[in-house]
Amino acid sequence: MSRSLLSAYLELIAKARLTRDLNQIELVSRLQRVSDDLQSNRRGLGLYIHGPVGTGKTLLMDLWHHNVGQHHGSLRKHFHVFMRETHSQLHDLNVKTRWTTSDPLVTIGTDLAQRNAILCLDEFQVHDIADAMILRRLFEAFFSSGGTLLATSNRPPERLYELGLNRRLFLPFIDTLKKNCEVFQVKSSNDYRVSVTRATASHNFSTDSAYFAPSSDPTIRSHFFGAWALATGGQEPLPLTLNLPGVGRTLAVPKSVTSPFGSACLMTFDELCGQPRAAIDYIALCRHFHGTSNSGIYISDLVLLRDTMFDETRRFITLVDVAYEERCPLYILSEGSIEDVFRGIQETKASEGKEKELRVAKEGGASSSMMATYIGEMEWSATGLKASMADGGAGVSDVRFSIARAQSRLTEMQTEKWRNVERFTRI
Repeated sequence: MSRSLLSAYLELIAKARLTRDLNQIELVSRLQRVSDDLQSNRRGLGLYIHGPVGTGKTLLMDLWHHNVGQHHGSLRKHFHVFMRETHSQLHDLNVKTRWTTSDPLVTIGTDLAQRNAILCLDEFQVHDIADAMILRRLFEAFFSSGGTLLATSNRPPERLYELGLNRRLFLPFIDTLKKNCEVFQVKSSNDYRVSVTRATASHNFSTDSAYFAPSSDPTIRSHFFGAWALATGGQEPLPLTLNLPGVGRTLAVPKSVTSPFGSACLMTFDELCGQPRAAIDYIALCRHFHGTSNSGIYISDLVLLRDTMFDETRRFITLVDVAYEERCPLYILSEGSIEDVFRGIQETKASEGKEKELRVAKEGGASSSMMATYIGEMEWSATGLKASMADGGAGVSDVRFSIARAQSRLTEMQTEKWRNVERFTRI
């Protein structure tokens, strides 16, 4: 039998594992309303939770999922993973039916609601046109089939896919979302990830954590590569090829080890983020290189990001999000502190207030035949656009919006507590 969410929350406070916060208590009451609807077999509104980074949105949704939702068949996914799986299902269904299904997204959304009546999505953010173009049809089918959505985001619904290509086609999804979910704003400005880290961890990122800076200091470099040598256990690193399911390609890892000390890899920032990568690349990496205390991804030569490096910045933020979600440690040798790395990402006035339209010839133009999304006769690549985000659009807007979250998560990830202790979502 599921337990009261409030009792679970108060128990964590009593054990000094959480700090009493009135904003969080208000959110707990909203989540409890969802629980009451489920207990009474009523289909009420879902809940879209947005607010600043580090305020407990994900923690409380996970607390609800583990202590209440799972008893009602809830499914919990990170948004990156959910969309990757949806595109894969879309491709498989189209191939299976020889592209004759009138709208496979209706089938996928209906099946999802029938299997898991409650869907919990963490870090709801839309910056890929392939995602933007399928969300309305997918979730209209999900909601009409009785599904309930719980989601967390740093953005209110009105700012999803802001400045995105063909955003006018995305706007009906926002209306669908608001019709089926109560929108709740967490108004707290206290970033608990940062405050807890500052209270419990050393500020010397170069020696007492997994963040080594500045990389120009020979001693700092020695500490970083010494940590990598410890992870190898004296073995010679070997190249590794990871298969990326559903996209028809692989990811080359130049240096990797698997030993009794852990499974780890060493890659430069340029190898990880300086060339075309997607969330699926980072998911594969993080799921392969985690486990014991010395496992993880070792990243050398992280540079100070500049306002011409939006593509690289977006990829790095995606890597941080995936590593945080998968609990995969990142050991980083950086040119500057966590704050300094992002300082150079400035506002680009030319992109403000402009929404872009994209036209694709009906014969296609997708960068991969493995996955595609169709709007009428238009085909959209599910692997992302080839154009640089330096021209503006939803990618640039989301990069700036996501920097605070990345800094907050990187700060928390430096502590031994984060690397070695499971998050307390079930008590």
